[in-house]
Amino acid sequence: MAWFDTTNTNLEVASTSSGGLVLAFQLPTLAPPTAAVGPTSSTPPCQPSGSSTTLQIVAPAGAAANGFDKSCLAVASGKAFEVDFANNDPPNIHNWALFTDSSATNQLGGGTISQPVSGGQTQSYQVKALQPGQYFFHCDFHPLTMTGTFVVAKP
Repeated sequence: MAWFDTTNTNLEVASTSSGGLVLAFQLPTLAPPTAAVGPTSSTPPCQPSGSSTTLQIVAPAGAAANGFDKSCLAVASGKAFEVDFANNDPPNIHNWALFTDSSATNQLGGGTISQPVSGGQTQSYQVKALQPGQYFFHCDFHPLTMTGTFVVAKP
């Protein structure tokens, strides 16, 4: 059995082997994402498409290793929006969680927009209007590979 401790960035493992019971394994320190996240004035990596308040993102087959189908989503500021998430990667569980920045310590929506989605299922997340800036999203189950930038653009 294995799980990822996002607080301490450790892969926790409990298994029996010829070497005995392994309780924890620490991953090497990884460099932060290269994309700018958090409110910033730099040129955003993507822009809203039209005036739609509904976005789509997919966890395709192999998403745990290769990421979401998009690494950037964008909406206009001042409007609530919806993110329709499809998990097309059975049997893996994935989700879409939104944070203020890549530290992933301040989740927007208080966890209400990050419900787990089983393979072959979909979930719609309702999000309140956000201030202009660049934010961060990831899958809580695969936070090192399934990541992206979320842009809230001035209208």
